[in-house]
Amino acid sequence: MNIDASFLKKIFKKKNKKTSSKSISVSTPNDGLGDSANPGNRNLLIALGLVVVSIVVIVTTIYYPYKEDINALEKKYKKISVMRNEIAQINGKLDIEEILLQDKRREYEKITRIFHSESELEELYESISKLAIRYGLKVAGFSRKKPEAIYEVITKKKKKNSDRKITHYKMKVNIDMSGDYLSYMNLRTGLAELKKAVNTEEETINIDNEDGAGNVKVHLVLSTYRLP
Repeated sequence: MNIDASFLKKIFKKKNKKTSSKSISVSTPNDGLGDSANPGNRNLLIALGLVVVSIVVIVTTIYYPYKEDINALEKKYKKISVMRNEIAQINGKLDIEEILLQDKRREYEKITRIFHSESELEELYESISKLAIRYGLKVAGFSRKKPEAIYEVITKKKKKNSDRKITHYKMKVNIDMSGDYLSYMNLRTGLAELKKAVNTEEETINIDNEDGAGNVKVHLVLSTYRLP
């Protein structure tokens, strides 16, 4: 008996389809965390949540309400830095000015020590008289000479004194005194220590034979300078 081959193929295909349809179901484990999740991970998530909540609370309750004040403080802080730099610069300038001031002051003191005003001359003469009395000297005479005009230096020789400017006057004083020689030396020391400069133009020291006690008679010519 002859069997058609195509018929057999159809039968086998049907059987294969039936067997393949009977698939075995495989259960997969639960992928969710469920109750078996790791407790450490849960605590980490809770901590991170608390941190985020704290940041949000700080931002909403502190930063934003005081944002303007914070900005104002930041501006003030920047101004303070600028002011510090300015103060440092000013202090540097002050140090320079202080040095210049000291130089000018020394120059002023030098000039005022040499040159006197009319009132200062009167005080100077009085100081000299007091020094003589303090050291036990007897002042026999005290007289002033005519002021000597000192003119500015000019290279042109043809120019007359009447056309030249007077820079200062030289003032001379004659003093006659007597007393102990040591006392007179103390007077000379006192004159050198005066704030105002006093120059010695002439000095004559003679032994006082009339006294007989070893005293001396002194003729002294002192000079100072006065501004016009």
